[in-house]
Amino acid sequence: MTYSKRQQIILKTLMHATGYMTALTLANVCSSSEKTVRNEILEMNRVSNIFNIKSKKGYGYHICFNNKEDHALLEEQLLNMSKFKKMNDISNSILDFIASKLLKKDSHFYESECIKKCYISSATFHKYIGKIKNELELYNLSITKLTNSYHITGDEKYIRNFIITRIKFNSATSSTEGEASFLIDSIDIYFIRDCISLSCKEYDLYITKDILNNLCIHICILIMRHTVDVLHPTLFKEDNPNYDLALSIYRKILKKYKLDENEVIEIMQYFICNAGSLEIKTDYEKYWEYEITTNEILNDIALNTDIDLRNDLTLIQALTMHLISMVNRILCGIEIKYEFDEELKKNYILAYSLAYIAKLRIENKFNIFVPTSEITLLAIHFCGSLQRIQKKSQLDLLIVSQVGISYANLLKEKIINTYKTEIDIDILSLYSFRTELANKYDYVICNIPLPSIKNSILIENFFTAESIKKIDDLLSEKQNQRIKKFFSRELFINDQNCYKSENEFIQYYGNEFVKLGLLHTDDLDQFHMRELSSSTYIGRSAAIPHILKPSGKSFCAIILLKNEVPWQNQNVRLVFFTCCTKKNVQIFSSLCKNIQFFLRKNEQIDPCYNHLTYEIWQEQLMHASNSYTTLF
Repeated sequence: MTYSKRQQIILKTLMHATGYMTALTLANVCSSSEKTVRNEILEMNRVSNIFNIKSKKGYGYHICFNNKEDHALLEEQLLNMSKFKKMNDISNSILDFIASKLLKKDSHFYESECIKKCYISSATFHKYIGKIKNELELYNLSITKLTNSYHITGDEKYIRNFIITRIKFNSATSSTEGEASFLIDSIDIYFIRDCISLSCKEYDLYITKDILNNLCIHICILIMRHTVDVLHPTLFKEDNPNYDLALSIYRKILKKYKLDENEVIEIMQYFICNAGSLEIKTDYEKYWEYEITTNEILNDIALNTDIDLRNDLTLIQALTMHLISMVNRILCGIEIKYEFDEELKKNYILAYSLAYIAKLRIENKFNIFVPTSEITLLAIHFCGSLQRIQKKSQLDLLIVSQVGISYANLLKEKIINTYKTEIDIDILSLYSFRTELANKYDYVICNIPLPSIKNSILIENFFTAESIKKIDDLLSEKQNQRIKKFFSRELFINDQNCYKSENEFIQYYGNEFVKLGLLHTDDLDQFHMRELSSSTYIGRSAAIPHILKPSGKSFCAIILLKNEVPWQNQNVRLVFFTCCTKKNVQIFSSLCKNIQFFLRKNEQIDPCYNHLTYEIWQEQLMHASNSYTTLF
């Protein structure tokens, strides 16, 4: 159990109080309002099983424990949280000291200097220096011990990233909102803000408070690190509004501080990467051009996959804003790298496929090449939209109650809270129920027998553990039936052949499935194009080549290979050759989750899949389905 800082203060105050404490007293102790204190107490009472904070009208609050052991347990928890905070405080103090040295272009520091600045002992310094070394490695920086000092080494861009992170951390935890603690004493931060604001007004651009504060920190670091080797070559400048804006800011700053003209590129990059949407405030024509592109992308997706996202206004707005920044980045030759590229490709296959469709439209519209890193960013937007789609009803239930609507409402709330999903549940009293209504629902849950209704489920007591398990089994079985339709014994294949590449494998099996009537000849090109966008290798010697098509048949052929197939620098032994149609496209992501679950479980048991049979696969597939408590 963990408690927030405010909750810890409230608990400590109540534990050491000799009597009742009023909400006003507690509010003064933790510097908050009485309403906030009451809400915190309600939250702690809700989640805790070792204490209860009781109130008495006219007196206030006091804390009660079940026994002495619970009192000691809470004291131990609070003590451990204090120790953890102290450890973090020491680490942050040393990291801040290193960042302040780097800001002054000093990559050396002495142990005695750090001890004095951080108010720690020599033993504490040596205890934490290993942890500090690991922290710096996360920023691609290294720390080396010399005879009498320590030396920090790393590329200039990584040093700046480290400094920016430390400043933002201090800004987020400081009482003065938006201030950069390292820079206030040496740089006139308000002057920098004025330079940025005036330049934005000259170009009739709107800048948010967050962007202003972050850009201000960014420029202050450029000033502090001035004369360090220039990071970037000269980028595309002609007719670039971002460059002109950066140049305007640079000229204003020159009145007070030195700044290399080439560093304007650094400022420009910030606007391109983080503030491309500023242009929409005045250039409505350009904004509508990007919005039209977004609608064209969603039309392409609907045409090729029958996933209709055209009514998702959140996606349309977010994707339009993203396109403005993305096209600017590509035109200026700026490529962003993300460590989670491969993970997203493996775990969010459907979203990545939609992003590839978007890539083709963008390249055709703007005559540019969209790199893999940008496809990943597009996929993140589609992940969110698909999540919103999946929350739509996958199961329609009707609850028929003999004892009143209120009783049935409690069961409805219980089901929704248990499965954390948007299940469509209607409620009727027994006298309002008609037999023909049952055909509109997947299941009718009732507490009296309805023998004439085939899809009725009798649950005599709605709120027992057995009843909830019965509903759980019901929903799991519904999911199992939908996923089972993808597989058949005839499409479980043990392959003894050798293949030189994934393209040869896909071509061979594509032709075989065309003969069986599962695919059309034109579909083969889509499989190859999907592999060109990014590998469908999903780890653990497995791949899932797939296409999404509006019509035809849904199937998933399981192909177990005796000889490994080279699959874009990976070796594959197990292939899930998949085609998903309009009717089943919304459960495609659930199918992928089940496959991932199966692969993780078999990684240690049978990593080469030597003992895999169709029966084992069916058993493991159903186990995977039952491991998810939410619908799809």
